[in-house]
Amino acid sequence: MIRDAAGLGKAPEQLDADRYDKCFAHCDVLVVGGGPTGLAAAHAAALSGARVTLVDDQPELGGLLLSCRAEIDGKPALQWVHKIEDELRQMPDVKILSRSTAFGYQDHNLVTVTQRLTDHLPVSQRKGTQELMWKIRAKRVILATGAHERPIVFGNNDLPGVMLASAVSTYLHRYAVLPGRDAVVFTNNDDGYQCALDLKAAGAQVTVIDPRGRIEGHAARARTPLWREGDQRSGHHGGAR
Repeated sequence: MIRDAAGLGKAPEQLDADRYDKCFAHCDVLVVGGGPTGLAAAHAAALSGARVTLVDDQPELGGLLLSCRAEIDGKPALQWVHKIEDELRQMPDVKILSRSTAFGYQDHNLVTVTQRLTDHLPVSQRKGTQELMWKIRAKRVILATGAHERPIVFGNNDLPGVMLASAVSTYLHRYAVLPGRDAVVFTNNDDGYQCALDLKAAGAQVTVIDPRGRIEGHAARARTPLWREGDQRSGHHGGAR
């Protein structure tokens, strides 16, 4: 009844042939999130001599930097990511768990983590343990999981082709895929304008809708390259969601 109410269908009648296991670990600092903040925190803690465990749910470190064009110290951000990752992997007291999701934060800094070991492999190569559940006891826990983009709610916003600006950025910068050639960007903050600029640079025709009455900062600077020649519209012009 519970599965039916949740839309999960019938429970399987056969045993799961895959293997699952668990292990226990201790560390001085546990960092959840492998984006720029998490990497910087893990690196600083490791340099101080602490035993560090870094957990990230993606197959590669970098977080948001994987989906945007950014610079750190005047260089492409991913160069900084690779440098920090290489240094962390060479430190004997640092453990990096990629493809791992921290899903529980219990008393006394006990964090439970699921590490997916074989899901990314072809079926014929999936041998041994499929998932490993870590029970990690840490002296200090740093949550560097970033922010979740909140959608602007409107009718039929679940139709194909409607997506968050962060998803558009991931398609463009991480997978080199243009998700559409005629885009409407609906935003109520400046981040949407960067998405619109990225779409335009990739060859899309972009229309921006911004309900704010006053537009300043990055959004105001982005209006000129977005404004199409001969466009006499007044009022709202802008970014994407």
